[in-house]
This record gives sequence, C-alpha cells and structure tokens, in this order.
Amino acid sequence: MAYFGVPQAHENDPERAVRASLAVAAAIKEHQFPLSDGSFVRLGVRIGVNTGVVVVGSVPGEPPERREVFGSSAHVAARLQGLAGENGVVVGASTYELTRGTFNYVPLGRRPLKGVEEPVDAWSAEALAPSESRFDRAQRLPLAPMISRASESALLAEMWQQTVAGAGHVGVISGEPGIGKSRLIRQFRSSLDASRRGVVSLQCSPFHINTPLAPEIERLRRVTGIQEADDAELALAKLRSFLAREAPNVTNALSYYGAVLSIPACSEYEPVDLGSPFERDRAFQAFIDVLIAASRKRPILIDVVERPAPTASSC
Repeated sequence: MAYFGVPQAHENDPERAVRASLAVAAAIKEHQFPLSDGSFVRLGVRIGVNTGVVVVGSVPGEPPERREVFGSSAHVAARLQGLAGENGVVVGASTYELTRGTFNYVPLGRRPLKGVEEPVDAWSAEALAPSESRFDRAQRLPLAPMISRASESALLAEMWQQTVAGAGHVGVISGEPGIGKSRLIRQFRSSLDASRRGVVSLQCSPFHINTPLAPEIERLRRVTGIQEADDAELALAKLRSFLAREAPNVTNALSYYGAVLSIPACSEYEPVDLGSPFERDRAFQAFIDVLIAASRKRPILIDVVERPAPTASSC
C-alpha cells in the first residue's frame, strides 16, 4: 500500500495518488517480465484509491520510515481495487470529489464492499483530463461569492486601466495555499471584456518541474488545438494558423515554436536545435516577439501561477 500525505502532506495529494496510479497501471501494461526459462510474461495490476482521515503508527522493531495506517479510509481503498479491471484504477467518492476536474472518470455506481457497512460510490479513472489550470478545472464546480477582496480587486482594476493606456504593470499575489489567490485572479479576469483583451495563462506544476517550458508547451497545445495524435503536417498547419493570427510578421517563429512542441521535420519545415544555448536564447526572444506582436492588437493579461517556484526555464 502506498500512502500520500504521510509523512509529508501536500494540498494536491489526491491528484498525486491518482496520477501515480495511472502511471503504474500504464507501465505494468506495457512491460514484459522475464522468466528463468528465457521467456517473458505480462502481468496486470488493479489499483484502488481513497482519501480520508487515518491513524498512522510506527511498527515496533521496524525502521522509523516503516509505518502502518489504520482506519476505514485505508480499508475502503483496499476493497476498491477489487472493483477495478485489469490495469484499472478505481477511486472512492472523496478522491473523486477532489480530482473530478483533473481526470476523466467513468461512474461505476454504488457498490457493496466486503467489510463496509453501506455501499460506496465508485468511479473508474480513465486518463488525465485535457490540459488547463488547476483552478480553471475547479471552476466547473459551483463557487460561493467572493468576499473581503475589495481593495485587491480595485488595485488590479487600476493596474489594468493603466495597462490598457499603454503603461504595463507587474503584480505579485502571495500567500498560503487556499486563501484565494487563484480565485481573485479568476474574478478579475471575468470582470474584463473578453473581446478586448487577451490572456496568456501559464501554470507551473510540481509534476513537470524538470521539463523545460512545460507551462508554455501546455498553453500552446491548448490555444493551437494541437493533439498528441496529430501528425507533423496537421500539427504544423495548426501552428501556422495560430502564428498567422497572432504574429504574422515575426520571422522564424514557426521553427522555434515547432521545436518547443516537438513537431518533427516535414516538408518546408525544419525545427531548430534547442540544445544550443544560442538557439535557446533566440527561442525565448521569439516567444517575446510573438507576445509583443499580439499585444499591439489588444492588451494582454499574463497570468503565471508559481506552484512550485519555477526553475530558470520552466516558466
């Protein structure tokens, strides 16, 4: 059994648990395990995930890192795995409620579990949902009215008016997790005329901290409509359409954006080598040039969520 939140808790432990479960199931499905006679065999795995309060205790005579958990939440997780198909992941109601905007789920209905008094609701986790920010996914759920943020909202509105007039601003919103930083930005964005502003939203993620430019790659896939299954020609056509719309006069942007998106070479297109520091610097300049070109058409709001703090090339 794997524990998330013990010994160190994170605000997104349910998401971490489901991500890890899907990754384990996918890896087991693709791996062939060698046997002593030289042949290979494929194995399957079934995983159950549940979220709740448990009692954590050390095991006498065992190393300090060896822990046992006690409580109904752990018991339900163990029973949920029995509902999963081969290489499947099944989650309970608490995990589903905390991650339903992050993953694609198939409802399994209320199911009786051995040793559990009442039937429980269960869902099969299928895949990670399309890329968007953590808070935007959460906005699919009803929200209570925002209170006690009048001064902050007024300051953001004043900064935006000055930006529209041609004087750009940089603002920093900091605080403990859960106090409403993302909610404040969401409220501010919704107050702006969507037809008269552009938004560049970059979400740093603890799951991609070692992937250079991961937030920009996710954003580009979102705004261009490029899918993993697209071949090079189709992906390139979508990228060309985006650049023609946003920055038609920025030279070489196609080669740099294509390289960042890992579009392979094809007719009339050759990606640059971003392993070269010189080309990497030129790529950053191309990104800036495209943003500047887009801002000449309409003011741009750039929303960067630092969670965790980004590395030098992550945001």
